[in-house]
Amino acid sequence: MGLTAAVLTAPAAGQSIGQSIGSTRSDLPLPLDRSTMGQTGTVRGDPFLRLPRVDVGADSGVADASTVLTRGVTVQDRPRPEFSNEPVPVGAFLLTAEGGARLGYDVNVFRQRQGASDAYGLLTANGRLASNTSRHLLLLEGGVAERAYTKFTTESGLTYAGHAGGRLDIGQRDSLSLDVRHEHQLRERNTATEILSTRRPVRVDQTALTLSGHKRLGRIGFDLAGVVTRSDYEDAETVDRIPIDLDVRNNRSYGARLDVSYELGPGPIAFAAVRTERRRYDRRIVEGRNRDSKQYEVLAGLRGDITPLLRGQIGVGYIYAELNDGRGAGGPSVDARLDYLLTDLTTVSFEGRRELRNVASITTPEALASRLTLQVDHELLPNLILSATAGYDRASYLDEDGGSTEIEGRVGATYLINRRFRLTGGVGYRNRNGFGRIADRDYNQLGANIGIVARL
Repeated sequence: MGLTAAVLTAPAAGQSIGQSIGSTRSDLPLPLDRSTMGQTGTVRGDPFLRLPRVDVGADSGVADASTVLTRGVTVQDRPRPEFSNEPVPVGAFLLTAEGGARLGYDVNVFRQRQGASDAYGLLTANGRLASNTSRHLLLLEGGVAERAYTKFTTESGLTYAGHAGGRLDIGQRDSLSLDVRHEHQLRERNTATEILSTRRPVRVDQTALTLSGHKRLGRIGFDLAGVVTRSDYEDAETVDRIPIDLDVRNNRSYGARLDVSYELGPGPIAFAAVRTERRRYDRRIVEGRNRDSKQYEVLAGLRGDITPLLRGQIGVGYIYAELNDGRGAGGPSVDARLDYLLTDLTTVSFEGRRELRNVASITTPEALASRLTLQVDHELLPNLILSATAGYDRASYLDEDGGSTEIEGRVGATYLINRRFRLTGGVGYRNRNGFGRIADRDYNQLGANIGIVARL
């Protein structure tokens, strides 16, 4: 007899630690390593190769060339010719590829108050093929990661991502872009959104198609984009191997974004943006509730070289999310990605975002989440980069009491051996506290890992 996703919202009685809630990310991710495949951000430092947020306006890798920052270089992005390989010419394209191996240890694999520890191995491979022309762009990139545990094999798994895109330049500063992305991921257990007790981590496939255009009239720029996203969840099992029907989470979303910008001078650019998204579930009415949702966001701020030492984007505004049965919530919104060049050898980076997340529940299918991250990168030697990261995350259910807060910290290092090889390693700590309906989901986690990456 199968169960719907609404049934299992807490660990089943009598489960052992090794059978119940676990994690899809066995180690805490290292600080961002932009030296990997930094042109697009698709595979920066995350072995699971998670794509950027599929929201309209996310980094696509095929943005109009006039929007690329030119002043100031961060520690991670600084050219190091003696430690980097040039892309390999393949006809009219340039190829970049690399593979890696990592060993790690996690003291709380199953994300419980009384954790179980395990060691794991991780193999990764990714590549990028981009056209080598001064105008227009064709791009193919993708990656795959295989993680294997020594004891708790239910947490092992394969993830992959792929991206194809193109940009058609029109005149000197106008363009049209098309992106197609697909990703297969394992959802991390025991979060505010993943509240089911399953035998293995939940699997989901996500595909997104984005069409965007850029138009510039003097100092004024216009960006219009639309995106269609499809998310399909694989059915899961309880610890006792009873099927769980996760079709209730399958959905399509339709989004649009209009961005108007004005160049204030050679560096800063003022902008205002409006974004909307509508999410439609395959099973819209469950237990008398309409689970479809709408989201609206208005932002205004600055981007580009805001000052000679501060670059990126910061926007503030208001976000509102509403379910079709009238339930909803809203509040202040932020979309920030900033790099501050503290010194020639030290960069301070900040990211902040508020967004809507899908929840594995019928009674509350959405959570409004806020995420803040602060990272410091320091170049101790020309080939040795030290990084430290602190993060805060809070997710609250849209229409009922419940959610979680999370604090984490990470320290790591990247050692560039030569043009082809580099070593990475780090230690991370995470503390998560649930409240409301998931008040029993508190835990602490400590993890460490070390690896090597080889570039073509």
